[in-house]
Amino acid sequence: MLGFEDYVGSKTTHRVVNTHTFLGISGNDRFPNNDPMFVPKLDNQNIILNRPVPSAQLKLRSPNNPVVIISDEFWNFCRQTLKNKKDPSVGFIGVLLSLQTASKVNVFGFDQENTTNKKHYWEDVKALGHYHDFSIEKQIFSELENQKLITIFR
Repeated sequence: MLGFEDYVGSKTTHRVVNTHTFLGISGNDRFPNNDPMFVPKLDNQNIILNRPVPSAQLKLRSPNNPVVIISDEFWNFCRQTLKNKKDPSVGFIGVLLSLQTASKVNVFGFDQENTTNKKHYWEDVKALGHYHDFSIEKQIFSELENQKLITIFR
C-alpha cells in the first residue's frame, strides 16, 4: 500500500519472458490471443529475459521497465537440469531462478502435461509445439516439492 511501505513492505514484480514474447513475434497460429505490444504496455515490473536480444530492442520493447538477461551459465544449468533434451520453459526457468534467492517458492498454474491443446499459463493455445519437455519439468518439480523446496498449488 502506498505510504505504508515502512510497515508492510512493498511488492516487486519479476516477469520472466522469452524472446519471442519480448520482441512481440509470437505466432498467432500457436497463440491466438497474442498481443505484440504486451511487453511495451507493462509497467512497474522487472523483466527477466531468458535469452539475449539485440541491445537496440531492449529500451524500445521495454520503455517502462528495467530488463536483465539471464546468464548463459544459468541457461545452461537449467538445460542441464533437463538432461539437455529440450530447452527449459520460462516457467521452469522462473522457478529455478526463484530458488536461488527465495526461502519459500509457491508455484501456481503449472500442469506440465504434454498435450497439443491446452492452457498456456493464462491463455488457451492451439499447440505448444515440440520446444519443451514438460514431462521432465513435471518430474523435477515433483522432486523439488518432495524436498520441500517448492509448494505446487494445483
